[in-house]
Amino acid sequence: MLRTFVWLFAALAMMALLSPPGATHDESYHASNIWCARGERAPYCVEESGERSSTPTIRTNITFENCQQDPDRLLWCPQFASTTLPADTKAHSSLFYFALSWLVVPSVEASVLGARVVNALVIVAMLAVMAGLLPNRHRMVLFLLVLGAFSPSGYFLFASINPSSWTALGIGVGWLAWYSAGIPNTDPINRKVRLVAVGSLAGVMAVGSRWDSAPFLALIAILVGARLIWERHPRKRKTLFFLTSVAVVVVFAALSRVVVRSPDRYLQAIVSYSDGEPDKITLFTRYLLQVLPNMLRALGSIPTTSVVVLPFLVYIGGLLVLAVLLVATYNPHSRAQQLGSAIIILAATVAIMAQVANMDPLVFYGVEPHFIYPPFLLAVGWWFSLGPADLTKRLIPHLKWVVNIVTATFALSTFTIAERFVDRQAFGIRLIPDGPDQWWWSWMPVGPNVVALLSVLFMWKFLDLVRRSLIGGTQSAVEIHHSTMVDENREI
Repeated sequence: MLRTFVWLFAALAMMALLSPPGATHDESYHASNIWCARGERAPYCVEESGERSSTPTIRTNITFENCQQDPDRLLWCPQFASTTLPADTKAHSSLFYFALSWLVVPSVEASVLGARVVNALVIVAMLAVMAGLLPNRHRMVLFLLVLGAFSPSGYFLFASINPSSWTALGIGVGWLAWYSAGIPNTDPINRKVRLVAVGSLAGVMAVGSRWDSAPFLALIAILVGARLIWERHPRKRKTLFFLTSVAVVVVFAALSRVVVRSPDRYLQAIVSYSDGEPDKITLFTRYLLQVLPNMLRALGSIPTTSVVVLPFLVYIGGLLVLAVLLVATYNPHSRAQQLGSAIIILAATVAIMAQVANMDPLVFYGVEPHFIYPPFLLAVGWWFSLGPADLTKRLIPHLKWVVNIVTATFALSTFTIAERFVDRQAFGIRLIPDGPDQWWWSWMPVGPNVVALLSVLFMWKFLDLVRRSLIGGTQSAVEIHHSTMVDENREI
């Protein structure tokens, strides 16, 4: 596991170098909150009082601003001696910003790059620990999730300073540790305790990154709890339905009192409307129709401030891989597989509608795929976890070309990112200019072509080891099954 995830960290570290400071979605906003997470500290963060009745502002020594330009034009973002923003950091929780604030140094460039790399290290370390602790079955689910849903949005997020990276880890992956700890098996109790601890840490990271993580964590707890009770008592359907209903009411009431942005206020905005305003049927139907395509857009896009158009083959390849994995892991005997995934998608729809109804500025002009990327990972992982008993045996014939396709889509993504921020997109394959005027890391001994190639090489090594682990896990399961059958025959 350690060797496998070292290659992933190396690939993400290279990806952190492929875009300059300010490239990722709202990076100047997140950087400013990181700079000010520990209060006023000159020269990093200095409070400025505006005029009366005006919004207080914070001045930082950040030299870049978010800017946008068409993909086929040069991207020259303005540089400033300092930047000023409104002193409102309530949009996200403070744990993510506070953790990365310890990496801020006088050099803005070094601070952004250091925060990106350390954030990637934290996420990779969590994935590695989880993969090492998970039983064989759920380790396979984690690796299938890596192959089917991580690229390219996930990898770009993990190598950024966007809080959604922690949300994706805690909501989309961390629940596997809870689920594995609750399944009755022969694992020692100390291993189950470690799994609960890792899952809880991932949950804390999610809540400490985005405010909407708490309702999704509550949904996960209800789904996982209901599934575990069903496995232990499959004939007590009425009791399970009653307990689940009570849990939903209790959790909703608790969240309405504890969470800063109360869920009941957001839900009221969906169903209520002022005099003269049309009903909310259009709102419901619009996002019911859009949520699943929006989720799938994460397979062919990356969260950047200025639009980066990935080749359409990236989306086609990602969609093909995910479709093959979903069909191969379909379990006709498990209603919970389809029902649970549908509930998660419906919850994501309600969350989007609630934000839009309250005119959240982050989604008022459209839903970015990375905002609903965490529930997308959750829905796909839930589907994989309830697959048939011969989960990976069905996939062995496809794993090699799946890895090849994922590697190819990752290569196209990294090339496009580097090309766009070096000068402009040519919408073809070329040698990226790497002169001193094009490469933003002036201290780097190599240019963007070398960094892009290394990122692809490291990612291929990681994915190949994932494939080998899946095949090895299947062979081990077959050997255990064979030895069990031999022992039973001897007893007979």
